[in-house]
Amino acid sequence: MSGRRVKVRVSGHGYYGRTLGTLYRGAININRSLVEKGLAYNEGGRYEEEEQEARDAKRGVHANPNSVRPKDFRKQEQERQRHQVDTTYRHPLYTPAELMYPPK
Repeated sequence: MSGRRVKVRVSGHGYYGRTLGTLYRGAININRSLVEKGLAYNEGGRYEEEEQEARDAKRGVHANPNSVRPKDFRKQEQERQRHQVDTTYRHPLYTPAELMYPPK
């Protein structure tokens, strides 16, 4: 798209404060085009048919059977970190530095 003019139809702001909208180059809906090619996921529910076609044709991210939607990846990662067990040994009385170099 380098050097080409595009238009953004802003539809609001997302959870992280980012601007949400639809990108157009002339009459071409770039959002839809990216989903059709499997280069983006349908997150707002507007391009379900296009995503299903890309999934059926195994285009783009759908070519990998292990691909994970970004929001699902973030959710899985948060769960993993929440349940991660800290196996670091902590002496009840001394810090690691004090154990290595005991106070005199």
